[in-house]
Amino acid sequence: MAHSTALPTRETLEALRALGDRPLWSVYLDLSVGSNGQRTHEVFLRKKEVQFGELLAGDDAPREALGRVLRRIREWLAGEFDESHGGAALFFSDDGELLHAVQLTGAVEPLFVRGPGAVVAPLARVVEDHDHHCVVVLDSSRARILSVYLDAVEDEVSYADPTVPARTRGGGWSQARFQRHRAEHVQRFHAEVAEHLERFLRRHRCDDLILLGTDEATSDFAKALPPAVAARVRFAKPAPADEPAAALLERIRGVLEEDHVREDDEVLERLERRVREDYLAVAGVRATLHDLQAGKVETLVLGSGLPRGGGQCRRCEFLLADGEVVCPYCGGEVAPVDLYEKMVDLARRTDARIEFVEGDAEARLLDAMNGAGAFLKFT
Repeated sequence: MAHSTALPTRETLEALRALGDRPLWSVYLDLSVGSNGQRTHEVFLRKKEVQFGELLAGDDAPREALGRVLRRIREWLAGEFDESHGGAALFFSDDGELLHAVQLTGAVEPLFVRGPGAVVAPLARVVEDHDHHCVVVLDSSRARILSVYLDAVEDEVSYADPTVPARTRGGGWSQARFQRHRAEHVQRFHAEVAEHLERFLRRHRCDDLILLGTDEATSDFAKALPPAVAARVRFAKPAPADEPAAALLERIRGVLEEDHVREDDEVLERLERRVREDYLAVAGVRATLHDLQAGKVETLVLGSGLPRGGGQCRRCEFLLADGEVVCPYCGGEVAPVDLYEKMVDLARRTDARIEFVEGDAEARLLDAMNGAGAFLKFT
């Protein structure tokens, strides 16, 4: 039976890696809706059916497996795919059994391959490029806490304190006395929400915290946070406390995209500086691959445009980037591999972080370092 998850996580990547190097079918589908209101994945599937059919002509067992894979893909799409999502990654055994299914909120580059082990680099890029956010939206008497991952709300809880007085004073209260009374109620409510937030952060293992609401409320709430939680605040922005989740996501999306561009630029600038200073950093596919296999890499920096063609020795399993047909270390036969996929897998096996850069930063990385570099733990 297939294990299915709504969104990919680091645990998903570990589960796929645990499938080993046996022959597997890795299928990535772009299931986004086009301008004509239609999804185009069926055209892609039919094209791959023809291509593989010709490739496997006369070889009954793989051709029959292909037929089972295609049937199972269509069954899964008809019965299990959430149509609010824009993509999927499906992994099958060589006999056509669906082993793992992942749904993606956004579109993904289509892929349909059969090879040793699961192709995980596209999923790894999604996981590493997207933080798990905790969003708090509040005013003086209402609060909502949301878990947001891959531009989707995973969980949401709400709190309210109807005893918080309205801003207008009543009875014979003096203005100063009334404001102190109201401030105490608000402070108590925010302290209670902060306690709930700590538990929420632990439960969902969020990477950062985003505060939305009135300027007064977010400022007061930030003061109620324990120092360790306050340090995780990414930014605070104005927003209505009762704004629907979809509008809240739209509100923070632009800020997060700007942050992502800035972070990519900062990573590349730091890498370029460290390479120039020859301080715990390397540049280029060959040097990066060498230190990655030596266990020296702390953070691997990759662009998707790096040269994919590489080799792996069938005997000692050393990865090579220069097109050798014989391993220079043990003399074993070298088999062709997707170097990008192998570098991502090796980084995860050695507990190295991965920074996937995009846009202008990726173009600079490709131009200056052939698409790869790394920060090192030691030399």
